[in-house]
Amino acid sequence: MKRDQTSNQRWTERRTALRSTFKMISTLSPRPKRAIVRRRSSCLRQTHFMAADYIIKTDENAVFSIAWDTLAFTDIINHRNCLLKDTAFNPVFRQVVDLTRVTSMELSNDQIKSLARRPLFAAKTRRAIVADSGLHYGLGRMFHAYSEGQTVEIFPRLGEAVQWVGVPIEVASKSFAELCSKHGLV
Repeated sequence: MKRDQTSNQRWTERRTALRSTFKMISTLSPRPKRAIVRRRSSCLRQTHFMAADYIIKTDENAVFSIAWDTLAFTDIINHRNCLLKDTAFNPVFRQVVDLTRVTSMELSNDQIKSLARRPLFAAKTRRAIVADSGLHYGLGRMFHAYSEGQTVEIFPRLGEAVQWVGVPIEVASKSFAELCSKHGLV
């Protein structure tokens, strides 16, 4: 137990040091903006920064979600809350999540488990996660493993994901391009 506390303390100290280094570096180099979310709906009454956003295409019965930069547990919770409060959201809509622009994830095993065990979407709704790096793909697989009774799959490329979900690639590409443009992502 004492070893775990020491390990956790070292990890916290390292993370704090890395964050201060990152803040110093970020002032020197341009990087994508974090989303300043101001929704007309009752999603968020105050300005809130998060590294995730979405577009709902009601004519396609689909939700396109994107994340970038460092994705933390609070970003995902806020993203989910926004979806729940969005009047256009329907739990039977299909979802494609693009994690290819995420540079790092700050998620524990327990947090992934809790996200998977509290789904927003109906059990039979197809949800695809696109993750091209090994670590993110592995975390996606972990989410998939905890998502018992749900229809979730992980894909390394967008084309495969949208084909499995059943959304035209043109609609998905246009939606993600719109989200990227909105947030200054390349």
